[in-house]
Amino acid sequence: MRHFEPTAQNSATNVRLSTAAATKIILIYAAFSSLWILVSDSIVGSLFSDPTTISRISVVKGWLFIAVTALLLHGLIRRMQIHAQKNFEGKLAAQAERAESERLIRALYQAIPDLVWFKDTKGVYLSCNSRFEQFFGASEKVIVGKSDYDFVDKDLADTFRTNDKVAMEKGSPNRNEEWVTFASDGHREFLETTKTPVLNSKGQIIGVLGIGRDISKRKSNELALIESEARWKFAIEGAGDGLWDWNIQTGKTFYSPRYKTMLGFANEEIGDTADEWSKRIHPDDAPGVFAELQPYMDGKLGSVTVEYRMLRKDGSWIWTMGRGMVVERDAEGKPLRMIGTNSDITQRKQAEAMVSQLAYHDSLTQLPNRRLLVDRMSQAMSASKRTGNYGALMMLDLDIFKPLNDAYGHFAGDLLLNEAAIRLIECVRETDTVARVGGDEFVVMLSKLDADKVVSARLAGDVAEKIRASLAKPYRLNLNEEGQEGQEGATVEHSCSASIGVALFLGGDANQAEVMKWADSAMYRAKDAGRNRVHFYD
Repeated sequence: MRHFEPTAQNSATNVRLSTAAATKIILIYAAFSSLWILVSDSIVGSLFSDPTTISRISVVKGWLFIAVTALLLHGLIRRMQIHAQKNFEGKLAAQAERAESERLIRALYQAIPDLVWFKDTKGVYLSCNSRFEQFFGASEKVIVGKSDYDFVDKDLADTFRTNDKVAMEKGSPNRNEEWVTFASDGHREFLETTKTPVLNSKGQIIGVLGIGRDISKRKSNELALIESEARWKFAIEGAGDGLWDWNIQTGKTFYSPRYKTMLGFANEEIGDTADEWSKRIHPDDAPGVFAELQPYMDGKLGSVTVEYRMLRKDGSWIWTMGRGMVVERDAEGKPLRMIGTNSDITQRKQAEAMVSQLAYHDSLTQLPNRRLLVDRMSQAMSASKRTGNYGALMMLDLDIFKPLNDAYGHFAGDLLLNEAAIRLIECVRETDTVARVGGDEFVVMLSKLDADKVVSARLAGDVAEKIRASLAKPYRLNLNEEGQEGQEGATVEHSCSASIGVALFLGGDANQAEVMKWADSAMYRAKDAGRNRVHFYD
């Protein structure tokens, strides 16, 4: 993962180049002006006969022209230099923010205890964490740009590649189990591998994210279950997984003490029926759990692994990974007895959610970022095309934001941006989207307005005015840093209005880029008209 580190030398070099270009233009223009003087003197000579008068007029006219135009040209070029420098500094700030976000994602990526890697659609590695480096016995720098065929034998590499293709063809996570040998020290692990296709903003598959979890202990315990109930019960309990044993014919089910404590219950608080398990599955997850279980019960699959949420005694939900196997069937293949385990994977799910949060949300305000906004816009435009209802996109730019940063620093600016984000959320519905797309620029997307354009414009205008009024209220910013409370003058009051551009859209009449361009154009019209106002694109 590359990081861009801007330096003062880069900035100074650009300034020197701009100054040299400006000087060159001035010299060229001065030379041209001198040539013009010579030509104009000839014209003056044809109009006046007195040599003294001609000389005076030519000299005064020529050099006055050169001085004035040179000064004007120098001022214009200087303004261009200042503008270019500000743009460059803005890019540096954005790149620094992007580098910090990447650093945080990278730190979290490395903190995950499982093997994590990312390949492109051709099977070439793009990144991996330190646990995966142990598997190949090589650093990430060596691994990136190569494929499995560079590190493992062809048969195993073919297996890895086949599993990648299955995940991409399904368009959903593909799980499998496999024994692997770590090149770092030669030890073996039984990995439960999940390979998930990764999509870009256009919904196109750009690669496969893999997570390999060491389940060697649990696999050994499962084998021990078949050999001896006493041994496998003890082993599973010791490994920290909850155990269950289901008699499918009678419905009677054994739940181990660990299974019950994982859900917050005492041993006597859970009965011995299968309903004690099914009634605690999260309603949103239940259909998927039973759909995953049925093919296995029918004998079409050899093992079942499914992740879902379960209700604890205190009313909270935990993520569990349930694994089961039928250990007894009748002569016709009908399942008679099933045993399995449940593992608490809440921490892993939280880590995965944090990775997603960093990838699709602004690190400062926690609002959706541009990437998530594009996805939301795609959904809203598809819904608009289907229902015939208009949507609206608003581009907002804070009018008096930079003076606050100049006077009190970026900490004060961050406080104001967070407060502005809260105010924006309070002005819209839960079904609408508020995003931060950079600096002091925000986007608000309203969906499901009305089939009538006039009515939709009125509704969008009401929301825009509500936002404008809310953002124009004074901000009281507490500049006390942690551990420095009580400082005098640490609270600052700042007024910061907003210019808002609004563009209506309907179905497939325009693409996302066009709608964004409309709203942006309307916003600059609002600024040109005096700021602190709303302007519709027409």
